[in-house]
Amino acid sequence: MTYNSTVAPRRGGTGGTARTWTLGVGEYITSVFVRAGQYVDGIKFVTSWGRQTILGVNGTNWAVATPCLGYQARLVYISGIANDYLEQITFRWAALPASPPPLPPTPPPRPPRPPGPAATVPAQLLMGPLGGSGDRFTPFVDAPPSAGAQLTGIRVYAGSWINAIQVAYNSVWGPRRGGSDGTMQELILASGEVVTRAVVGAGGYIDGIAFTSSNNRTLKAGGDGGSLNNALPCPVGAYKLVGVRGLAGDAEEPYLIQISLVWELLPSRAASALAAQAEARRAGWKCIYGLDSVIRISPNTSQPECLTFAGSNTCLTGDCRRMLGCAAVGSGPALQLPGQQLPGQVFGRVGCVGSANPTTSQDYQDTTQWCPRAHGLLAMKLPRPVNIRMITIILNVCDTGPSNPVSDIELSLYRDPYSLLAYWSTISGGQAVFNRNTSLIKNVKLPCGRFSRSVCEFWNWVSYVDANAAALGVPELPTYPWHRTFVVPKLANCSDIGFSLGNTVFVRGDMASSTISPTSYLNVYKHEVGHNLGLDHSSRNGEEYGDLSDPMGNCQRCLYNAPHMLQLGWATPYATLSGTQLPPGVPTDPITFAALTARRNTPVVINADWLPNSADAIYRNSVIVLSYRMRVGQDVGLPDEFDGAVSVHRAPAAMGMGGGATHVEAVVAKGGRAVVAGARLVVSVAPPTQATLSVAVVRVCRYAVSEAECVMA
Repeated sequence: MTYNSTVAPRRGGTGGTARTWTLGVGEYITSVFVRAGQYVDGIKFVTSWGRQTILGVNGTNWAVATPCLGYQARLVYISGIANDYLEQITFRWAALPASPPPLPPTPPPRPPRPPGPAATVPAQLLMGPLGGSGDRFTPFVDAPPSAGAQLTGIRVYAGSWINAIQVAYNSVWGPRRGGSDGTMQELILASGEVVTRAVVGAGGYIDGIAFTSSNNRTLKAGGDGGSLNNALPCPVGAYKLVGVRGLAGDAEEPYLIQISLVWELLPSRAASALAAQAEARRAGWKCIYGLDSVIRISPNTSQPECLTFAGSNTCLTGDCRRMLGCAAVGSGPALQLPGQQLPGQVFGRVGCVGSANPTTSQDYQDTTQWCPRAHGLLAMKLPRPVNIRMITIILNVCDTGPSNPVSDIELSLYRDPYSLLAYWSTISGGQAVFNRNTSLIKNVKLPCGRFSRSVCEFWNWVSYVDANAAALGVPELPTYPWHRTFVVPKLANCSDIGFSLGNTVFVRGDMASSTISPTSYLNVYKHEVGHNLGLDHSSRNGEEYGDLSDPMGNCQRCLYNAPHMLQLGWATPYATLSGTQLPPGVPTDPITFAALTARRNTPVVINADWLPNSADAIYRNSVIVLSYRMRVGQDVGLPDEFDGAVSVHRAPAAMGMGGGATHVEAVVAKGGRAVVAGARLVVSVAPPTQATLSVAVVRVCRYAVSEAECVMA
């Protein structure tokens, strides 16, 4: 490797033929694929200019070595193990610069970028291996038995670890891979349904695994140990799972030791996305904080605009975090950007005005609703209200009896002054509609011949209800694809009190009761269904649920915090600041903004784009969000510390669906001051006066080296 003009030492043996590949000025390596067995056989690099090369041996079974991050990444260095051959390699990534380096002071015309082959998309990719290793374990490969055979089911046998896995092709089950123990859970795929996502927790064994289908159904099994790995290629949804490989344990260690997942490109999904990616960036399209759509500032009007489908005003959506949202799904004319025509569909460039078809505009989980979020973050004219459609199923497992009376659920959903009905309507400013017309409560009894009242088999219960909905008295279930809440009897011995995965929410019955759990019966819904809407946890001081001003931390009668309100499109920035507005050592003029409960446009968003590459990556890839909170209305449950104070949150700079956890950096009382050292930022709040009881007056200052550079009264 060469860094600037410094050539690093040769790593590995003395054999082989040398090949050199040189990057241009402003060109970066943005994607890496690796072929590896006992040694590293080949490496494929793709650059920000769309050029690619293969160093080593070409072939099949390329594994993705590019991270799925909340920002566009570039390769900065490598590490590994080298002896006679290159035995192991790890790639280290950093954020891609927002713009190319400046030209020299008196430049000649910049030469055209060198021609090169367009970036190609491997038809099949291998993600893994994940887990342990060992010569005594049994290797296995499960692949389609014939051309055209489809993966139609997955069974996972698990306890605290994954004991075994089994897959079916064309409804014929293959061998069980692993040990003989574990509780079986299964995902039977409907016609046309495919597995599009996977998360694997792995250490010495496979600890846990979750598969999600194109219909947003999820199978989750195992424990929470090991390192979590997103075991799917980017862009999300462009590939389907077609096979598994790995190592099966023995009698001494009866577990699934290792797994690799084999993915195959779905027709018309990803090729146009990757081909269009570089051209979209060159045309100025990018992701802005909180969006899952592709946005830019119009070169003609200097106003925000959203990349859209031609003939429709529905924002183009996709995995915006990696700028792979420029794909067409299905055939069509050419993708048109300034001076470019690429395979795909026609896209126009008009203001983002929400979904065109009211029959497909029902949910915030629905991708058509990512445009309303764009409105919220870009302070554009708000779209029409959006219905949040949710079904709640009260389970009776064998003879446990219903988990709760319907009146319990109705209190939390509709009748309490702080119920979901009142809460979502109020804090969204009327943009979210949830009521008895958009939701349904049903009682379902699971048969004793199939389930035991004393064994917690939640995902098997969900699969059974999904497969037998009409017979169980829930024919309406398919009309609620995004938000499904299951209230589970405590007698069924489930240790969890609540969780959310995919379109499914688990609530233990005692936590949903206002008499048994008076401090939780509202929060358990706001928290777990909040996940269902795309929100992550909010932490403080290392505690995952430590934000006591937000249901996504722990507060029963609080608003979602400012970053979450922005993410949902229920608040808009009062001001957005970056290094341009914040010269080092120069405090801003006083910024006066109202409480989060009072107006939609109250948070102040600060993008710390002044941080050098050597700064903590957490802060380089985050924004700082300021908000003022008062104990009124739906925020009546605020703790004393937050009441009448400015909250300083850190949030991922590209927070979209499930976008990432927020974090309380500081809570600043009036007359106080806080230093956000990771962002090199000082926040100062003016003392209270009679005239400023309902507002906060704030000044911010960023520093280069020391907070002493920021002198504020």
